[in-house]
Amino acid sequence: MSKKTLNAEIVQRFRKYCSRCKGICCSKEINAFSFEIEKWPKVKLEVKKNWQRGKSSKKSPICRFNIGKHCPFLLDESCRMPPAIRPIDCITYPVYPMVGYKNKRYEMKGLVVHKSCPFAKEVVKDPEITRALYDFWGRNLKQIDCREIKIWLGDKRNYWLEKNIIKIKDV
Repeated sequence: MSKKTLNAEIVQRFRKYCSRCKGICCSKEINAFSFEIEKWPKVKLEVKKNWQRGKSSKKSPICRFNIGKHCPFLLDESCRMPPAIRPIDCITYPVYPMVGYKNKRYEMKGLVVHKSCPFAKEVVKDPEITRALYDFWGRNLKQIDCREIKIWLGDKRNYWLEKNIIKIKDV
């Protein structure tokens, strides 16, 4: 299955939850890798924080965008950004990978669901979503630079997640 098809599948499987949620998680911020931002349509977003800047570049590999009351891509409680260019953080929220570092690469050790999602307990029990997400993260962790994964997940984020997550059993 291609990456584009897998993104669309995950978006479709989450639709049954997201349509009931009415965009609660789409009203805070977007976290995106620089390679994702390059694909976005030209929309004015305020950069809230750059997590880390490279020594030779002022560009941050990861940016957090403050999107105010509602994401500019949210239309009638549905995201109008095509799944092929939607940021990883948006595609899989509220699910994140648990990672470990081995042989200069990050590997997935499992998945967690953040409790802030009103449907977190339902997502954990949905084998179709979890199967697709294991495939998605298995592929994407191999393609994302280790430095970017470390910045994105970081010690602070892992600590924050530990108190607010539900672990998904491996499928």
